[in-house]
Amino acid sequence: MIQSSAKPAIRLLRLFRPEEIVYLSFFAILAVISLIEGESHIHLAQDRLGYTFLAIGTAIITFRLNRLLYRSQGIPWPELRLEAWQSFQLIRDIFSVLMCWAMYASIKSIMPESALLDDWLIKADRLIFGFDPVVALEKFIRPWLTDFMVFNYVMLFAYIPGVFFALTWKNCRRGLRDFMLGLILASFFGYLGYLAVPAIGPQHTQAHLFTVDLWQRETRVMAQDALELLINLNRIKRDCFPSMHVCLACICLFYAWRWARGLVWLLLPATLCLIFSTFYLRYHYVVDAVAGIALALVVFACTPGLLRLWETNIGPLETEKVESSS
Repeated sequence: MIQSSAKPAIRLLRLFRPEEIVYLSFFAILAVISLIEGESHIHLAQDRLGYTFLAIGTAIITFRLNRLLYRSQGIPWPELRLEAWQSFQLIRDIFSVLMCWAMYASIKSIMPESALLDDWLIKADRLIFGFDPVVALEKFIRPWLTDFMVFNYVMLFAYIPGVFFALTWKNCRRGLRDFMLGLILASFFGYLGYLAVPAIGPQHTQAHLFTVDLWQRETRVMAQDALELLINLNRIKRDCFPSMHVCLACICLFYAWRWARGLVWLLLPATLCLIFSTFYLRYHYVVDAVAGIALALVVFACTPGLLRLWETNIGPLETEKVESSS
């Protein structure tokens, strides 16, 4: 009885990838929270219905695409079938990458009005160092260094596509599935961390302690304009803990080490500079970065086992199933 009732659920799950289940669950959680919370707890209460439709619409689109992919296995022309399958897989992969950004952009609508927890993060930094490390960094501020730090900070937006296309170019399907699951899982827990630990960062809470202007110029520079454009484009006011800049950069570094070692020598120094830039530019406390690195390590350690668990209980990954039959 249990086995027969489980079969339809397993058949349904086989239409999805593990990372798709994760981001669909994320949007479902946002939809539920936005529907049950009152306006006093939501910055943009009018978006509650919109995110409900976002969750439903994303589920429908993903389901229909996956159903089409499964049905394409019946095409009698093997070469055409394989080419069509690979094209759809690439679209599907890119869609999952875009969902990582959509998860970040969508959570701003349900950020709570609860009390900030910056004091806890400041105390954690002081407990570790005995002083305020972000404030202490102002002695190193130089205009050229600020420009360099901004460059490293915004380069995160090249890390994910870089690893993605490297694995795609190598046709490393297993590595791509592993990387995508890690990317989405880290985003899932990290962005929900913004809800659990709302904080606005040292640029606001410790502004009274800074004695050196970060920019030190009378005229605005391109780097400053570029940074503020990116920050204001989809700004979440309480997006400090954990540092997802650090977490996602480490995700890219760790999975490159596992699947594309040639990228490590490029990503390692870039990631170290990016981590430092989060403190130098006063966006994060040190403990934010520690939490981001810890989250990346946990996800990195768990994804191979999660993929094996999926294959054992749900079935082989769709890409492997088709490739083996071609």
